[in-house]
Amino acid sequence: MRFSPPQKDIAITVITAAQIRAAAKSPVNEGNMNSVLVALDRSGLWRGLNRAHRVAHYLAQLMHESGAFRFDQDR
Repeated sequence: MRFSPPQKDIAITVITAAQIRAAAKSPVNEGNMNSVLVALDRSGLWRGLNRAHRVAHYLAQLMHESGAFRFDQDR
């Protein structure tokens, strides 16, 4: 069975910017956060982030590694 990516007009919105801001322990970089949310809406479903618990784990790891989206590259 082959997996086909979803149509381009399908978007998943399982988390909002307001929810991320509330979960962050410090102020977030809005630009970095928004780019992650856009990417999640565009290809999250295709990448297997089709369940709330998967998105929660992904965002928790991403927020930890990026310092609540303050950093977008390793130093």
